[in-house]
Parts: sequence; structure tokens; C-alpha cells
Amino acid sequence: MSVLERHESEPLLIISYDWPPMVAGVRRWVKFAHYLPEFDYRPLVVCARPTRFGAHDEEPLHGEVSGVSALMTSSYDPYHAAQQFSRLMGRRGKSAVGASVGADDVEAVSGFRSFARRAARQCLNFCLFPDDRVGWVGPATRAAAKLIERHHIRKIVTTSYPHSAHLVGLRLKRKFPDLYWLADFRDGWVQNPYFRNAPTPLHRYLHRRLEAKVVIKADAVVTVCEPIARHLSAVACNSKPVHVISNGYDSRDYASPVGAPFDKLTLVYTGTLFMQRSPDEFFRALSDVVRTVNRVEDRLQVIFMSKFLPEHYESVHRYGLDNIVRVEPMGSHRAALELQRRADGLLAIEGRAAGAEIMLTQKIFEYMAARRPVLAIAPEGALADAVRASGCGVVVAPEDYEGLCEALRLLLAADGSFPFELNEAYIAQFDRQFLTRRLARLLDMNDLYDYRKEK
Repeated sequence: MSVLERHESEPLLIISYDWPPMVAGVRRWVKFAHYLPEFDYRPLVVCARPTRFGAHDEEPLHGEVSGVSALMTSSYDPYHAAQQFSRLMGRRGKSAVGASVGADDVEAVSGFRSFARRAARQCLNFCLFPDDRVGWVGPATRAAAKLIERHHIRKIVTTSYPHSAHLVGLRLKRKFPDLYWLADFRDGWVQNPYFRNAPTPLHRYLHRRLEAKVVIKADAVVTVCEPIARHLSAVACNSKPVHVISNGYDSRDYASPVGAPFDKLTLVYTGTLFMQRSPDEFFRALSDVVRTVNRVEDRLQVIFMSKFLPEHYESVHRYGLDNIVRVEPMGSHRAALELQRRADGLLAIEGRAAGAEIMLTQKIFEYMAARRPVLAIAPEGALADAVRASGCGVVVAPEDYEGLCEALRLLLAADGSFPFELNEAYIAQFDRQFLTRRLARLLDMNDLYDYRKEK
């Protein structure tokens, strides 16, 4: 069946560990799934059942997923196991621990938890391959195989992180050789600075081998930026093209009026903070600038809609910014977009580390669409390139402390308005509907190929 002959929606199976109400990395494929029916594809989803670990959005991306059929499966990973254990134990143990910790012990408890998190992460990295969600591969494969047979599905998508999702693709391709498999890399694999620290040389070797196997076996490979695409193309010995379909923004999310402005000059950060994505240098520079600007505390606030770690709170206190920095819990996607649009300026942070050049955070596209000046603290790479090409703000290298102080002084002197000129043509290419059209064309290319082969 060719794209020329297809008159009704064709089922497309999307295999993604996370799906709403979980929010980790889901926005990309939730938006694709919402727009794909306009291009004659009917999305079906296999995902893991949500757990209480990780952020939830009870307003799942404005209801885009309400019409998408999602089959949520069990998973034998540490997060689902911990949730089951928690249910069995009830709340008694938690209450007892809370009652035993006095105010003077908070710092010690915080330090112990930080150590315990690092130790647990290292243990999981050593024992579970390729990642800590590998226990989902079996249930997901079985569920996907049943859907493929029941709905006569010819095309599937696997999307990572976690990389384990691509193992599902490998197994399904082996079981159904004629299946068209598109492997989507939302993040780099062996390049990724947040997941590249394999515990042993053997682990590193196996990661490289498995990454190459996925890239070679998949019928099409898609990723979010050019640095990852170049790496994956080299992994496949340039035997197949690796397509770049970036993340983006949905213009419909910006149709409503902007809320009331803040009564102070407001700089906003939305999203996660961890590892080298740390605000410490920003706080240090802000502290120095605040001391040199008269009465700035009365007219400036910095809002983080993020999950602050104990070291972040300690950094705010150490630099004397308690009256300037405000922390809001991770809210819904809608709340984050509203906060971005109300801000006078937006903050993006990406620390320097091996592989940091591939990092292109999703929120930078939303920042572009918010049309607010952006201060990006980032090394040279995909994020810095996007900020410069869009004209949405300024880029400061993480180690350029004087440059960061100067950018903050400029922001304060201009009351939050960097001298910037948006490149509207560049920004327009990241609209979700346009990106989905490119994805559909890539899926259709397989039909055209089959059609010509039959002729």
C-alpha cells in the first residue's frame, strides 16, 4: 500500500517508556501524536504505567493525549518495584522516620540522602544494562506484538531516553522483519553527558555496540540536533542518512492573552537542574552584581520553577540571595508557559562537560516562542547555536564569569530587555505542526519506496 493509495488513517505504534501524566521527555511525541492524524496516521502508544517517582502533569499537555489510545504495561524496573514496596509497607515507616529527625539533623539527613542517591545510581548503572528501565523491555515487547497483530500495524517508532525502548524495537524487528522501524533519539546515547559515565570499560564497549546495532537495524533514524546526527551517521559508517527533526513549540499554546506582568523585574528559569546543569555560578555572579547596583533587591526577583536540591538552597543562602530568588514547585506545562510569557527575561543553563555540545534543551524553543530575551549560560554547541541563530538573546560560556556579570548588569540596566532581534523565519520552522509534517513525510517515504519496488 503506497501513500498514493492510502485513503484512511494508518496505525502507527509509538513505544515510549514515559507518557502523560508522566512528563519526562514526553512533550515531543505527545505533540507528534496530536498532529499526526492530520497526515493520515492514527497513533497507538505502548508505555509503562506511571509511578510516583518523577514529575506528573495532571493537565496532560492541554488534553492533546485525550484521543490517543495508550496501553500502559507493567515494568520490572527499580521505580515500579519501589512503588510496590511502598504500597506494601504503607505510610508507617515513612512517618516513623520523619518523627525521628529533629531540626538539628536536617543537614546530616540531607547529606546522607545525597550520598545514598549517588551510591544507588552507581549500583544501578553497574547492574542494569543499558539503563535502569531495562525491566520494561519484556512487557513492552509482548504488548506491542499483540497490537501489531491485532491492528495489522506496519510502522513503529521507538523513542529514547531510556535507551531500553530501542531494545523493544530490535526484538519487534526480529519477530516482524517487514516492520518499518523508526528509531528516535531524543538524547544522545554514548555522547550524553548525563548518562555517559559507564562504570567499566566493558560497559562502555557494550553501550557502543548496542547503539550501533540499533542505528544499523532501524529502517530510519531521527534525532533532535546536528551533533547527535553526525555521531549516529558515523556509527552507521554513513550507510544511511540520519534525519534531524528538532524539538519545538506549539503555536496554539500561545494563543491566549498573557497574564498580568510582575511588579518587579523578573528573570525566570523553568525545568530541571542536576549534575553540571547547576545554577551556582549564576548565583555567584548575581550576588556580585546585586552588591554594586543600588536598591536592586527592591526591584528584582528570580523565579525558578524547578525541583531544587539541597545544594541549590544552600547556594542561594551562601550568596545572600534569599530575598531575590524564589522557588516554585514543578507545575503543569501550561503553568510553565504562562510563567515564561510573564517574565521580563528567561534563563537557560547548560554546564560544561564532555558531550555538552549535543544538549539542546526543549525549553529553548518555548523560550523563543515566548519572545522574551534569553540569557543562556552554555558552552559552544547546539544550544548556543540555536540562541544565536534565533536572535532571542545572549550566550555566555559557563567559565566566563566576567561576561556573566556584564550580561546581568545589561539586563538590569535595560529593565529586563536585552538588545535582541528575533529571526522570525528561523523560529517558525520549530512549530510543532510543521515538524509533524516533516515526520509524516519521512514515514510516507517508506510507502513510496515499497510502491516503486512493487511496480
